[in-house]
Amino acid sequence: MHSGDQVDPKNIDSDLEAKTRDAEVRVAKRAKQSTCSPAKENGESSWNDLLEFEKKRHKDDHEYCMEHLKFDKEEQQLRRAQSAQLESIDATMARFINEQNKK
Repeated sequence: MHSGDQVDPKNIDSDLEAKTRDAEVRVAKRAKQSTCSPAKENGESSWNDLLEFEKKRHKDDHEYCMEHLKFDKEEQQLRRAQSAQLESIDATMARFINEQNKK
């Protein structure tokens, strides 16, 4: 504007309102675009996180089952050894009793 031009206050207000609306629309569009992209990324990220969690859970479950099977096998071997030891003690006691009865 030139220094000699007169400015109508109504035009200034309407220009400000129009520019404000335009700015708000641009900001809203930008905000919408920026939230859409991260939402997709967050969605994909959450699926990837869930997939990783399920893989880890499956691996942990498998490891637990393998440890449990190993423990059961060791416990079974221990029971067999104890059973064999008790049978040996029973046989020894039976021989001892037979020898005592013969005297």
